[in-house]
Amino acid sequence: ALHDSMTGLANRWMLGEQMDALLRVVQPGGQQFALLHIGVDRLDSFSVSERHVVLREVASRLQRALRHSDLLARVGKGTFAVILRGVHRQTDVRQVADKLLGAVSGVCFTGISNRRITCSLGCARYPTDGVESHLLSRHADLALQAAAQEGGGCCHFHERATGLTKPFSLGL
Repeated sequence: ALHDSMTGLANRWMLGEQMDALLRVVQPGGQQFALLHIGVDRLDSFSVSERHVVLREVASRLQRALRHSDLLARVGKGTFAVILRGVHRQTDVRQVADKLLGAVSGVCFTGISNRRITCSLGCARYPTDGVESHLLSRHADLALQAAAQEGGGCCHFHERATGLTKPFSLGL
């Protein structure tokens, strides 16, 4: 299976295949891309049936906010990943992250009640934060964890030189 049955998005396996294919054709110093990990904030506060509605809604909002050239996948319980192609500067990625945070943030009718949803983002960039898929994924995940620990609704970038993450404010 190449797609997530709940959302219809690419799954973890397809994301890995696409990332490996991209890494085979890019050259350091040439094309750049970013890997974003996106986590739905406070997902455990929803009932199981509400979670399914929320995940489908988040998937839809993210898909509408992305370009056709970007790959969106559901990679975990409440986690999505995006491969952003053709981003050359950190500010390019920040603009997309701002757009994604804004797209997800809002009210969602869960079938039971209206609930506010937000997400956290973690970002790693090729080749700045790694040239292998497992390193980029690990670094994006560390940045996502830092954003979630900050309370959610924000984005952190991995900083390879220090192994730490760096937040940025979106002014939402």
